[in-house]
Amino acid sequence: MLEIDEKLRRKRKLIPSRPKFAFDMLSPNYRWIHAVKNPIEREKLKKLHEEYEGINLRDKINDWYEKIYDKKYNVLYKNGETPILIRDEIYFMWFPIDYGKVELNILKYIEDLTIDLAKSFNEDEKSEIKNIFELGNNFFNNTIFKCSYIKKDAKKFLESGISDINTSVSGLRNNPPSTNLSCYHSQQFIEKLLKSFLAEKKGYDKEKIKKDFKHNLEKILKELINDQIEYDSIISSKGFDNINRHVDI
Repeated sequence: MLEIDEKLRRKRKLIPSRPKFAFDMLSPNYRWIHAVKNPIEREKLKKLHEEYEGINLRDKINDWYEKIYDKKYNVLYKNGETPILIRDEIYFMWFPIDYGKVELNILKYIEDLTIDLAKSFNEDEKSEIKNIFELGNNFFNNTIFKCSYIKKDAKKFLESGISDINTSVSGLRNNPPSTNLSCYHSQQFIEKLLKSFLAEKKGYDKEKIKKDFKHNLEKILKELINDQIEYDSIISSKGFDNINRHVDI
């Protein structure tokens, strides 16, 4: 583990993210398993795997990092953020890097949300907030982690797109909000996300994509659809898998 951790340190991987990378290096044929809260389900999973497989290997890696790094391992880092409309007011929700043993109470990640307002939410409001968090958290955690494993040009498009979405959110923090700026960078994010799919799934290089497709989103979509690359298969492919997470509210 020391050798693996040293390799990840040299790659400048944050400590909370290293267990997931270490697991992938040690067990490339298994997918990382997030924490399972239900003790019965947890025991069932453990019995399905050998001592150094699946969830058992994951637990050993987590325990090693917690022992070596203690609080630095369980520190929360911001992965990204999104505006969220609550009762006609703009709030900002941020998404932590949650590789470690972090319990997610999502109301903690909404800036300036008061306890009294949170207590007043009805079930529909809670459900909407939870859905928004799950979508954003899945996207930022999975795509940022998988950036290391997709093709070079796909990675460039995706990283640039993530920068655009962050700029889009920042624009809404202005007073008054810079809605035109936000709309432009949101469109750029969608365009670059689709182009990253082209690079990853079709194998096109960056220059070919820029030359053949320019900024024509309809043409890009037709190219993906014509090749039977459907949306569901894209988000479940390597680099864009959508992992269901359990969160509390």
